[in-house]
Formats: sequence, structure tokens, C-alpha cells
Amino acid sequence: MSNAVDLNILEKEIRELESSLKARESWLNCNDSKYNYIRQKHMYDTKRLSTLKKMADIIKLNPDVRI
Repeated sequence: MSNAVDLNILEKEIRELESSLKARESWLNCNDSKYNYIRQKHMYDTKRLSTLKKMADIIKLNPDVRI
């Protein structure tokens, strides 16, 4: 698989995750703190989003690198 395809897949996943995180954050702000699982998933997905963005940046800066 080429880096261009890898980058397109990463960017699509980043957009989907950002959208999901925004919706979940809005929901969490309106609801009680008793939803620990959802808060933990939100934290995990936030870290995952950061990692995906870093991977996309690496591919953009170094098109020859394989991840």
C-alpha cells in the first residue's frame, strides 16, 4: 500500500474520530460524571487521535517512510 493511500486512510479516520469526540464531549458536558466508562473511552480516543495525527504528519513530511 502506498503512503498516499495510507495518508488518505489516516486522514479519514482522524476526521471521523474528531467528529465522534466532539459529539461525545458535548454529551459528557451535559450529563453527570457517573459515566466513567464513557469518560475513559473519550480519554483513550483523544490519545488515539493525537497518535494518528502524528503518524499523518510523519507521512506528509517523509513520503518514503513506512509506518
